[in-house]
Amino acid sequence: MTQYVKATDFAGKDALPSGDPNKIVKGTEINSEFSAIQVAVNSKADLLSPTLTGVPLAPTAAAGTNTTQVATTAFVNAERSNTATLTNKTINLTSNTLVATSAQIAAAVTDETGTGSLVFSASPALTGTPTVPTASAGTNTTQAASTAFVHAERTNTATLTNKTLTSPTINTPTISGGSISGITDLAVADGGTGSSTASGARTNLGLVIGTDVAPVASPALTGTPTAPTAAAGTNTTQLATTAFVIAERTNTATLTNKTLSSPTISGGSIAGITDLAVADGGTGASTASNARTNLDVPSTTGSGASGTWGISISGNAATVTSVPSSQVGSSTAGLAAGAVGTYAMARNDSTTNPVTFGATISGADLKPTNATGNDVGSALSGTWRCMGYALGESTSGNETTLWLRIS
Repeated sequence: MTQYVKATDFAGKDALPSGDPNKIVKGTEINSEFSAIQVAVNSKADLLSPTLTGVPLAPTAAAGTNTTQVATTAFVNAERSNTATLTNKTINLTSNTLVATSAQIAAAVTDETGTGSLVFSASPALTGTPTVPTASAGTNTTQAASTAFVHAERTNTATLTNKTLTSPTINTPTISGGSISGITDLAVADGGTGSSTASGARTNLGLVIGTDVAPVASPALTGTPTAPTAAAGTNTTQLATTAFVIAERTNTATLTNKTLSSPTISGGSIAGITDLAVADGGTGASTASNARTNLDVPSTTGSGASGTWGISISGNAATVTSVPSSQVGSSTAGLAAGAVGTYAMARNDSTTNPVTFGATISGADLKPTNATGNDVGSALSGTWRCMGYALGESTSGNETTLWLRIS
């Protein structure tokens, strides 16, 4: 490694008198100085991650030194030959040989276990009075439990879920859900029945079916039994209270496949029912043609109708070609006096309603008369049409006139 030595005394030049040629700093002097510095620097090692060559030397640290100081071969050799106490160390015996006496091993084991004995980690058979650290309350892991931990847990209040207790003594428990079985019958004094059978329980409680309590099957309740009122629309075997019945009776509901006795139906619609029989006021059919057949109504077209029919034809009866005169005569002959389609001799009793041939007038203004104009009955009803006058009569007075009732 080259050391830098300054060749030019630049400070000495400042002391020289003016005009002295040596007072001038020459470029060659500066260049020489920088070249010498460069050579010295190039021969040094870097402080950060140096790459040393040759045989680097360093001071040998004192025995047992454990710092970041560089270790020389002399330090390492001395440490290798020294005896040392290793605590919590991992020794690779593949390339090393551990030399120790049985006494030294026993002392080392005693220092770790306190007994000088070693046990296997799998299923150890401990003897004496082994001790372990006491886990904190509530610990639920594979950590070994000390007697102190067990005692503390035994006296603590705990929530047991899906547990089986054998002959336990429980003080003031709160039990939620689950089941209890195999216990001694809980005495009546403790809130139980003192029995494991229904009959024994009733005997112990002084209850007699039919006297103190009702039987489950077909009970005959007396007084005014009460029960919870089911929610609207409930359709189960739950008992129905009067409040439930009243509410359901007034509610609107959709009934499907129900039998109603004497119902009152207002509004709405009926669909999907069996054809209502003729005897029940229906047609017994779901089509018009079948309904006409069931009601013995003749077809509206064609021929084949039979029997006697009272038919009122209005509008265009183009399909009617002829009516037998015998039928017209028999029908007219059977009409009562004053009926629609009959004639009557009557006078106009109203002086304010003179009539002419073909004019119509209310039957209330007409009174039946004879040929001489004398009344023979009370006022008529319906509407009548004037069909002619008697000889020598006119429309200006109470003349006897021929009338036809048209409605």
